[in-house]
Amino acid sequence: MTLAAEHPRAAEWAPSLAAHRADHVFVRARFGLDPEPDFADRVLALHRPATWAIGSIGVHDAMVLRDMVCGLRPSRVLEIGTAAGTSALLLARAMGEAGCAAGEHPAVHTFDLHPWCYFDRSRAVGSAIDEAEPNVRSRIARRVGVTALDAGREFAGADIRMAFVDADHRHPGPAADVLALLPAMTPGGWIVLHDINLPAEADHYERVKGVRVDWKQHGAKWLFETWPFEKLVPPMHKNIGALRVPVDCAVTAADLAPCLRDPSMPWEMTPAPDILRLFDH
Repeated sequence: MTLAAEHPRAAEWAPSLAAHRADHVFVRARFGLDPEPDFADRVLALHRPATWAIGSIGVHDAMVLRDMVCGLRPSRVLEIGTAAGTSALLLARAMGEAGCAAGEHPAVHTFDLHPWCYFDRSRAVGSAIDEAEPNVRSRIARRVGVTALDAGREFAGADIRMAFVDADHRHPGPAADVLALLPAMTPGGWIVLHDINLPAEADHYERVKGVRVDWKQHGAKWLFETWPFEKLVPPMHKNIGALRVPVDCAVTAADLAPCLRDPSMPWEMTPAPDILRLFDH
């Protein structure tokens, strides 16, 4: 595979990916895979975000997600937080590349509470999916006006091997999403969390840009740090990580008590009553 010269950001992203080769090696090694000499080309072939899609997953996130798909070979992936649809497209393309999409059925099921993109209400949620190639669009099923709780109920007992949570990052939103997804997950499955280093990313943005931001949210960070079971984070790009559902025990809200009850981790939002009931359990 050769580098797609038509990629608008190839000159910028290819060297950056090469500099992060250690992350590629690390994630693939966890799943018993050898590194690929042309991994940067392969990531660029899959990750082509729309120019208007603000705040989409970055190219290093795309690399990690692709390597997770290669390692887990899931027949279906659940995504919480669709926004423009960039990550759903990356996941669908990666599953097609890996040959693990489930026949004619959608491979990626993406759920979003809102009917519009959070950064542009003039665009419907998942608008980038509508602009993608037909064979990729057909692998993605969108649900609008729904939450992780709906996803967990719809796919309960489906033994999902991989999920991606990238929705409300305010604490304890990510913890709620993970608890809600657990009925759908297979023992030993992985839930990938985006923005586990968001406060530091926000601090860096403020220093570089000289402006204050309102997205210095701790939900994914605190959940990842306090997860009491196996987890994975690349050695270099530390804004995406994965939580492994244990094989030998069920995860309950009590296991997340250090995250949910510690007064040094104050809640940044109040979940809906049905989610609060999950915490009570």
